[in-house]
Amino acid sequence: MKLQLLLCVILLTSCQSVKNAAIIDKTMLSNKTELNGIWALNSINGEALNTKILIKKAILELDISNNRVSGNDGCNRFTGKIDKVDTLVLVFSKFIGTEMACPNMEVSSAINQALRQVQSYKIEDSQLFLYDANKKEVLNYKQDLKKRY
Repeated sequence: MKLQLLLCVILLTSCQSVKNAAIIDKTMLSNKTELNGIWALNSINGEALNTKILIKKAILELDISNNRVSGNDGCNRFTGKIDKVDTLVLVFSKFIGTEMACPNMEVSSAINQALRQVQSYKIEDSQLFLYDANKKEVLNYKQDLKKRY
C-alpha cells in the first residue's frame, strides 16, 4: 500500500514538472519569435540617436532560426552569429562587416562596440533593450515593420 502511494506521488509530481517545462518552453519560443525581425536603433548607451548624422538607417536584423544577426551601423553593413538566446540571454559573436569610411565613424564604432558587449535583452512596448554583463542598457531598438533595407 505504501509503495502504491509513493508511486502515485512520484507520478503526480512528474506530471506537474512536465507541465511546468512545457510552459517554460512556450515562453522561450514566444520570446525568440518576438526577437525575429528588423529593429531600428533608438539610442546608444542611453543617449538618443541623432539620425541626421548617419548615411544609412542603423538597423539590427535577428534571424533566430538560423542563429544570425545582421544590420547596418549607420555606415557599414555587418553580420554575425547568435551564440546564445533564451528568455533573457542574448549573446552575439563572430562579427564581420564592410569597412567604408563615413563622416561620423564615432557612432558606427559605438554601435559595434555595444553589440559585442550584449549579454541579455528585454522586449517591451515594441522596443528591444540590449544590456551588457552589468545589466547596463547599451542599445535600444524599436520594432521596424519594413522587410528589407
